[in-house]
Amino acid sequence: FAISALATFLLGEGGKRAAISTVCISLWSVRLAGFLFYRILKTSKDERLSNAFKSPAEVAGFWVASSLWGILCLLPHTLLNFSPQQ
Repeated sequence: FAISALATFLLGEGGKRAAISTVCISLWSVRLAGFLFYRILKTSKDERLSNAFKSPAEVAGFWVASSLWGILCLLPHTLLNFSPQQ
């Protein structure tokens, strides 16, 4: 998320709102990544992913769903960056 948010900020029109949005998304994504990394260090494995990765079709479905969710969540930020500033 942080890399996509930064990329759209740098390629887009910029502005204060876009900068604030980029910072918020980056902070949120770093916090989330830190939490997930801490959790996997603490438990040594993730049962939810182990259950989801039983077959190649389930792995593909997981990654497609994750990609679509990421695109959907970043869509407002991307539109903000590429809209004309007022």
